[in-house]
Amino acid sequence: MYDPERGRRIAALRERYHLTQPAAAEAVGVALRTYQLWEAGHGISWGNLEKLADTFGTSVEIILDTSESTLRRIEDKIDELLRRSEDHEE
Repeated sequence: MYDPERGRRIAALRERYHLTQPAAAEAVGVALRTYQLWEAGHGISWGNLEKLADTFGTSVEIILDTSESTLRRIEDKIDELLRRSEDHEE
């Protein structure tokens, strides 16, 4: 799922360690282009999230930002999409 905020958190973690994108990709064990896509906010598998969290000494939850406010925003977006769907059915 596209999530530019997650991409910004990944970039911030990398920058905290003073790594270039190529160095971060190598540390995680993925291709540079794959890593660049993550920082751009594109999808990342659970296994790679775990590798990334381990590499940067953090948790998957921090990368995903599963805070209550984030979950509330997701719920609001789902509600909005459901309302739109119902409006189109009428």
